[in-house]
Amino acid sequence: MSKVIWKPGDVPEKITSRKGVGFMPAGNSKLKAYIMLFIVITLPVTLFTDENEDMGSDETEIYEMEDVVVTATRTETEILDVPLHITVITNDVIQASGAKNVAEILALQSGITLQDYGPEGAQQNISIRGSGSNGVLVLINGVRLNDSRSGGMDLSLIPLNSIEKIEIVRGGTSALYGADAVGGIINIITKKRNKRKLEINLENRSYIPGNAVAISEGGIKTEVDEDWMDLFDTQEANVGYSDKIGEADIITCGGVTNAQNEYVWYDSEDTGDYRRKTNAELFKTDLYTGISFPLLSGKWNIAGLFHYSTKGLPGSLTWPSTDAQQTDINGNGSVQYNTKNFFTPCLTMDIKVFYKYATLNYQDPDETYPSEDLHTTNTLGFDTTQEFLYFDQLSFVYGLNFFYDSVESTQIDKRDRTGIGIFLETPIFLTSFFTVTPVIRYDIYSDFPNDITFKLGSVYNISDSASIKSCISKAYRAPTFNDLYWPVSGNTDLVSETAYNADIGFSLVRDQISIDLFGYIRWMKDEIKWNPDESGTWRPFNLGETLYPGIESSFRITLWERVKLNMNYTFIYSFVLKGRETEYTFKDNMRVPYVPVHSASIGFEYKDKGNTLELNTRLESERWHDETNDTRINPYWLMNVKYERFISDNFNISFGVENISTGTIQTINGYPMPPVSIKTGIELLF
Repeated sequence: MSKVIWKPGDVPEKITSRKGVGFMPAGNSKLKAYIMLFIVITLPVTLFTDENEDMGSDETEIYEMEDVVVTATRTETEILDVPLHITVITNDVIQASGAKNVAEILALQSGITLQDYGPEGAQQNISIRGSGSNGVLVLINGVRLNDSRSGGMDLSLIPLNSIEKIEIVRGGTSALYGADAVGGIINIITKKRNKRKLEINLENRSYIPGNAVAISEGGIKTEVDEDWMDLFDTQEANVGYSDKIGEADIITCGGVTNAQNEYVWYDSEDTGDYRRKTNAELFKTDLYTGISFPLLSGKWNIAGLFHYSTKGLPGSLTWPSTDAQQTDINGNGSVQYNTKNFFTPCLTMDIKVFYKYATLNYQDPDETYPSEDLHTTNTLGFDTTQEFLYFDQLSFVYGLNFFYDSVESTQIDKRDRTGIGIFLETPIFLTSFFTVTPVIRYDIYSDFPNDITFKLGSVYNISDSASIKSCISKAYRAPTFNDLYWPVSGNTDLVSETAYNADIGFSLVRDQISIDLFGYIRWMKDEIKWNPDESGTWRPFNLGETLYPGIESSFRITLWERVKLNMNYTFIYSFVLKGRETEYTFKDNMRVPYVPVHSASIGFEYKDKGNTLELNTRLESERWHDETNDTRINPYWLMNVKYERFISDNFNISFGVENISTGTIQTINGYPMPPVSIKTGIELLF
């Protein structure tokens, strides 16, 4: 829920609605407005205003607007007015789902595919509309999280208890956010305050003990007896504290997880026997702290997120690793200021300054091939967006962002990158029910060619609860530091991958029901693929070309006051048109690796005063491991069930059964998912 602030006595001249945006200050000429726009663009930003207009004053009244999102247009916009397929996952949905992490929640949404390497704490990536994981831009409070060295973002690093809501934007959005928003954007918005002052959650995950074999490097098999400690395999504790001091909201969320990940599963592919997971232990801790307060006619938000983990890397089924370990340290902090009255009611301002730090230390003391890698990344940047409202039929949204990346690595040495991007968005309200929004952006980089991207969207409002949307856009993925500089194999001549997107769809949003139905197509060229050169050395080249036509549908309904049903279905019939060494035609019918043709999810929730029951089922058709479609990954279905009992206002208990399926599941070839597990937990609220 987003808010629009007016003070008593002011005329609410600035109005944002599905019918249009308008502002006409009395007594002002158009020339005066143009002068103001010129001053704001050309002069440095200043935050000194009349403190009598402080938003925290007792006279302030708050008018709430429902179904408002900020990611898709960089301004507060109702979902029906966004020319793209948007999904908002609220904190209530996150808590009821019983999911262990962000990736599992996202995997239940249409258009999204999960790539999971197995045990608790293992790497988890997502794909949107068939994109690679490094073609999905992940934000936290609007700040980029993608790693500039490897390109992706491991979603297992983000603690669930710090999240207020998640906004999913599908389709190419580089025109607003720059590189890597090829498949779409995930914006994780953190909490400003908990529902209770103190929240404590304790959980235990159990696996079914059994006799099995353990396989170490070299294929050495060892028979192991059942271990009843598997009933206490994983423990997790989370604490959240929030308070209000004066006008400031303060929140701190922290968690600790300890997992052995020594479960037993049936390995039908490699051994034909029950097999015990080894070298998959995990210890991790997360901490999020935020403070928000009104000052200088606006709102300030200061937030910091810290993650530490150490874990074993068990390797794949065919290439097990007995001793490899990895330690991750990640931290990011941001300061954000936003106001709806920047000197004048016709101007808004949103400014973010941020810093990110990441260290990955990999060690494998193997006797034959020992290795140790250390990668450290530092990023400093700022991002600013401003909206200028004047005409009844026209407004301007423009912004500037800057970042500096510095990497020090045992594999790519010391490297840095500087980037600057500017964009202009001009929603044009042709009528009260028809809006066209062009966007253009220009990005400048220090170590690969600059890029121009665009987006043209339109929304036709059929009624107050339904709209038809369409959009065409150009997006791109930037070469990573690994692509450009990895020892021996790098290629400094790489250009960005380029994607052209087209969407058309229908959205309905009502109190009891919402429906989204979208068709889309994406054509990608200059995809970066690693291939052997003339000397046989593997290095990246701009070779790939693919086509992704698809359909997405989402259906959410409240059947009765206490019963909700969610259904999602995705169809993607991808084509490889140009691969490592071969060009293909549509008749060759070559599928893009790890893109299922069919995927679906069904969610059911029952909730009354004392009980909550949640059931989620996910299904995916077969996928292929490589572009030649030689290695097939089996289809699967997976179900999670969670029951929560509210004993009192201060005490809840929960019971869940996860990974219910008919067999061993792999989302990545050679990396099986854990078998069925039982999760029990308690929650204390004060």
